[in-house]
Amino acid sequence: MRQYLLKIFISLVIITMLNGCYSPHPRIPTALEVSFRNLVPIADMNNYFQISVDSNNSQFGQDITIVIRNLSDHDIYFPVENVIKMFIINSNKWIEVKDKDISYGDELWLRPKSEQMPEGRLVTWVRPILPSDLLNVGNQVILRIVIIGEMSLNDTENVSVGAFTDVFISP
Repeated sequence: MRQYLLKIFISLVIITMLNGCYSPHPRIPTALEVSFRNLVPIADMNNYFQISVDSNNSQFGQDITIVIRNLSDHDIYFPVENVIKMFIINSNKWIEVKDKDISYGDELWLRPKSEQMPEGRLVTWVRPILPSDLLNVGNQVILRIVIIGEMSLNDTENVSVGAFTDVFISP
């Protein structure tokens, strides 16, 4: 009986460990993360605001809803031009992907976390366009959605801040 309980315990430990190894978020090789930091040179990504998506599995050409939450005690301003960028990995490098529609027509402001309405977030969306040379790829592609803004530290000083999330997307 003791050996039977020991086998069950060991099995449960192994199952728990294997479950802990699974992540719904894609893993990006270190070299690509370094090249991403060179491509988007924001020092503290994901520290001042956070972005999330409704689903980690989407398709090119379909809307992907993005939720933006301020984690800081400062206003964050998102100008219209170049706020949201998207990248995929192709031939071991980051390739920028275009957005079919601009989902916002005016600049966006995100109030500090202490002053936010109960929902405390902004919602927008993107509709990525897959490059034509990748249309026949059968596997899912990792799409990195990046948002860059300006955080107001005081009346005269702003600092660039950014956040990203990775999404699996099907061609």
